[in-house]
Amino acid sequence: MSSRDRILNSTQFKRIGSGAALVGLALVLGCAEAGPCDTGPRDRSPWLEAGDQPPTLLLESPQAVFPQDFSYFHTVRELAGGDVLVADPFSQALFRVDLESGTRTRIGGVGEGPSEYRSPDAVWPLPGDSTLLVDLGNARLTTLDPHLEFVRWEHMVAASAQGYHPQPVAIDERGMIYFNGWAAWPAGDTLIHILRLDRGSGRVDTVGAYTRPWMEPRRCVLAPPVAPWGVAPDGAVVVGRQRTYGVTWHAGDGTITHGAPVPFEPVPLTDAEKEEWYREGYLHWGTAGVSVSARRTLFRESFEEVYATWEWPAVLPPIRPETIRVDPEHRAWVRRSVPAGSNATYDVFDDEGRRLMSVSLARDRRLAGFGARWVYVAAFGEMDLVHLERYELPMLPP
Repeated sequence: MSSRDRILNSTQFKRIGSGAALVGLALVLGCAEAGPCDTGPRDRSPWLEAGDQPPTLLLESPQAVFPQDFSYFHTVRELAGGDVLVADPFSQALFRVDLESGTRTRIGGVGEGPSEYRSPDAVWPLPGDSTLLVDLGNARLTTLDPHLEFVRWEHMVAASAQGYHPQPVAIDERGMIYFNGWAAWPAGDTLIHILRLDRGSGRVDTVGAYTRPWMEPRRCVLAPPVAPWGVAPDGAVVVGRQRTYGVTWHAGDGTITHGAPVPFEPVPLTDAEKEEWYREGYLHWGTAGVSVSARRTLFRESFEEVYATWEWPAVLPPIRPETIRVDPEHRAWVRRSVPAGSNATYDVFDDEGRRLMSVSLARDRRLAGFGARWVYVAAFGEMDLVHLERYELPMLPP
């Protein structure tokens, strides 16, 4: 059976499921550039030998696992008391989750009313222990106060005085929203701006940029890579580099710090990588304003065309298409490309662009966010349902 047939006949691709994501199909890769967890005791050190390379930490024993599953989530928001908010777009639910007691409470309901939402996609912290809920189904940005009461609603376009559609990629500690400024597809490399929205004034400023390399449309199944990026709590923007693997920091005062290039062994793209790319695309692919089920239906219906008419690159780019998260220690977690079937690997960089360590998660796991001292992970299991896991925030070994 061919790799295409294995994909089309697999259980995962017959199920309509969840999932607004942070990147679309066109962001995934580039031709232009190269369930329940075992929480038992471990006798070996979680730090793997790395020789002259930065150390690698294997996160395999979560401190807590929430017993009930979710259909999908890609962000979590830790509340002041230690509970977390989880937005599940496929279940159309916003949950307050207590990992200590293993219980959850639904907040609000489905609809267009003052305390309702449709396809709640993400949750972000705001100043004063308030929360921003990204309501894609209603194209709204909704504010919840510290008591999780719905207190403010804005249409996404109306939130910006310049008429942008600010779907947040990140939010800083001042409540500023950061999003992509999309450009047309001209014949040539394109500069993509990273924009920042001040919700108070509606003003939009440019705070960073990256280059999208040119390639002739429809020649490759994996369109030119849009560089993953993220934002630290203080508003510093970190951009991943695909051509010379590493990160570049854009500080709030305008200072730009280019981290040194990091050696990277390209990963050849075999049938196994193609299958994994399809599965990840099915789970996570999404476009703002399109319903969850419609996204996956569109993705599934594109399989035949993709295999029949488009080309594949020879190797994967260094960085996977996942928002760069910045932890409370001001370290950027960059998901690196690895061979199919490998653990998910995040390289952790400081604010000078130096790679400090690598963190390895069991496969089918994704970083979902940080708390004051925790790492929150989305663990995909049987039937692609998701469990929430919590790990201790790693520090470098002595």
